[in-house]
Amino acid sequence: MLINFLPHRKWNLARKRQKFATSLAVAALLGLVLGAGSSVWIGWQLTAQKSDNSLLKNEISAVDKALKKMTLLNEDIVKLKLRETTLQTLRDDGKRSAVWLHEVAANLPDGLYLTALKQDGDKVSIQGVARTNEQVFDFLRRISLESQWLVQAELIEVTSASLSKDDLALTGMAFAMRALLKHIKRPADFDVSQHPSGPH
Repeated sequence: MLINFLPHRKWNLARKRQKFATSLAVAALLGLVLGAGSSVWIGWQLTAQKSDNSLLKNEISAVDKALKKMTLLNEDIVKLKLRETTLQTLRDDGKRSAVWLHEVAANLPDGLYLTALKQDGDKVSIQGVARTNEQVFDFLRRISLESQWLVQAELIEVTSASLSKDDLALTGMAFAMRALLKHIKRPADFDVSQHPSGPH
């Protein structure tokens, strides 16, 4: 008796082909699902990153504006300190002039007359007429030893002279001398040249 296995083989082969096709379909479907899921996840990540970048840009912009305001404020502070220092210097110079003039007048010997006083910065020039050389040297000694504002006083020249000034006839020794004014020391002088945000 002969048995024909050919139909059974064909049926078995067809079933295997069907399983393979089903597996391919399932794999393709899974691939599509995974691809779609990955695309959605990547899109979500990009959106979140863009949002973070936008927030970071806004924060950086706010910080830049704050820094610009601070820079302008520092420049205003520098200008105000410079103005304050300048005004203080002018006030101090005015005080120095009044004080050293008073000292010169207080140390004048009898018979010595002043004909000219001049201040150029820290340099002071004094001219006058005295009856004798001794009066000139006495005046120089007083300025050198007793003055609190005039330093390095020195005699430039002494000559015999006859001078008429303001209806006053002065005959004797004409002299010229010079001295330096002391600087007023303050606890903290402001130096603009050393500031990084100096006035422009």
